[in-house]
Amino acid sequence: MWGTGMRTSTLFEIKAWLWMMTTSLPQRIFPKNKARSCAYLMAKAGVLMDSIPGLPVDLPASFQHGWSPKKKSLMDVFMKMAPNDFFKEIIIKKNSEALVGNRMMALGEGEFLCYIWIWLLMSTCLGWAQNDFWSSSTFDERKNPCPYKFTPYMSKWQFKAITQELHLTDANPPQYCDCFWEVRQMMKQWNDHNAKVFTPSCVLCINESMSLWHSMFMCPGWVFCS
Repeated sequence: MWGTGMRTSTLFEIKAWLWMMTTSLPQRIFPKNKARSCAYLMAKAGVLMDSIPGLPVDLPASFQHGWSPKKKSLMDVFMKMAPNDFFKEIIIKKNSEALVGNRMMALGEGEFLCYIWIWLLMSTCLGWAQNDFWSSSTFDERKNPCPYKFTPYMSKWQFKAITQELHLTDANPPQYCDCFWEVRQMMKQWNDHNAKVFTPSCVLCINESMSLWHSMFMCPGWVFCS
């Protein structure tokens, strides 16, 4: 992800230079060890990027109006990055309507944030079923090692009710096949909001670790970028 102020043509220059570099390299630099080959190419690309005029390699990340995440809680950072208007006007509203329609309590803003954080915490764990996080058994490192207990924050039936009625968009399904159409509106809102409040540095870090979702069909093939 590139910082603001970079010339548009620079991206094409980078692609052209990388193509020239990789196609002109001798065969001996591509050993059977792919990791060494990638490291060599990345090192050469780093030197190349430093030599391209107009590329802001030293531009630090920054927030709008000088806001800083220092000494802020994770909730403060999340609320700064999240499209709160979209959450309130679309997600919370649609889910509240669905819950009330099934004779259940409407979804509040605080309850929705609690629901998100429960999913985030569960996604960091592997080896437990959802019911284990609401178990009434006393924590035991050998017999009951589940690290989180969510009962004080949200009942299990309420969590399952929200999950069952979860709506992430108010758009209609497209006429073509799109497995991710239900999340594209939220992704666009998230990206548009972050484009306004956050300016990234010129460095993009791709974390290849997969989020440990409890259903193999919920989040296929996604990685986190920071």
